[in-house]
Amino acid sequence: MIQGAKSKVQSAKAETRNPKPGQGVQVMMNAECGLRNAESIHRLRRLRRLPICEICVICGRTPGLRIAILLLLLACSVVTATRYAGDFEELGVSARAVGMGSAFVAAGADPSAMYYNPAASALSEQRSVLLMHSENFGGLVKNDFASLILPAQNSAYGLGLLHNGVFGIKLTELRRPDLPLGAEYTDTTVNGAETTFAARINTPVVSRTVNAGDWLLYLNYARAITRGVLVGGNAKVIYRTTGASSCFGMGLDLGATVVLARDFNVGLRVRNLTTSPLFWDTRTRESMDPRPVLGLAKGFTLARDHHVLVSIEAEGNFEGLPIEENLGAEYRFRNLLCGRLGFHRGNFTFGLGGEYRGFFLDYAYESAPYRDAGDPLASQRIAGGLRF
Repeated sequence: MIQGAKSKVQSAKAETRNPKPGQGVQVMMNAECGLRNAESIHRLRRLRRLPICEICVICGRTPGLRIAILLLLLACSVVTATRYAGDFEELGVSARAVGMGSAFVAAGADPSAMYYNPAASALSEQRSVLLMHSENFGGLVKNDFASLILPAQNSAYGLGLLHNGVFGIKLTELRRPDLPLGAEYTDTTVNGAETTFAARINTPVVSRTVNAGDWLLYLNYARAITRGVLVGGNAKVIYRTTGASSCFGMGLDLGATVVLARDFNVGLRVRNLTTSPLFWDTRTRESMDPRPVLGLAKGFTLARDHHVLVSIEAEGNFEGLPIEENLGAEYRFRNLLCGRLGFHRGNFTFGLGGEYRGFFLDYAYESAPYRDAGDPLASQRIAGGLRF
């Protein structure tokens, strides 16, 4: 087939020396296209008879190319993401994690693991339930989380629900929408046969009171693919309302945990890998930036009943912000009492916890939980649950 196409090219070259009007160039192009098609067909026939490893070499290391293409597509999707659109998901859901500076991507093995690392839920050995409540910005923003982890053989299933709420938001409108703000006008009041006139200034008045909130439903699955290597993901359904408008969205989180040695883990998580589109009823669309996190956690036994867990992680972003580090440590006595210290994005955190017969209770304090907060307001949260 290839030899035949080559002969067509040679004959075409001969024809182009003495072409008919308008024919030579077209003949040449057709023949060269036939050569390329013939070579492609011949190559495909060869590839069908080769093992995958040889196909990868012939095709220019296809797996690496596929990874590069995926990263390129991700980068292209990030370009269209809306800056700060995903900040409502960054408040944290675990008092234990917050007490450790939120350095939890490699340390988590409790019901909050699906939030910090979707793969870490497969490290849970017991069924467990978590309930958490926190108040932020001096109690202005309420943050609640509930989750359930169900371990299975070499895997785990999880369900989580996150809610952020701001209540009692007053919406205003001008007394006279047809006039500019601050304009003077005369208010006429008719009461039976009596008419009164009053000079007024067009100022805003409260028209109604609404509540704003975010709801995220997490559907988690994690599995050990080999000994010491776990992968997992969250499928998310998102609903947001500002009181005046609302939106629905969906997203995907992916995570991985590698157990390097006993009590020594590496964790990786990418939140909103698919940029989690949000579709507003105002016919606008937002996308949430992916946020990768990489961390290490190492446990130490100081004595028979004294254990220490140290964790560190780095948070990346696609918003042009610098990489931020989180540090945390936990001291545990007889799996009964805990003390925690940490730094979350440079802000000091601490926490306390206790556990008895499967019931656990945790408290955490964070000095200034939000970057660029002009008035640093402390965040406090409490969480409890059951392992059964």
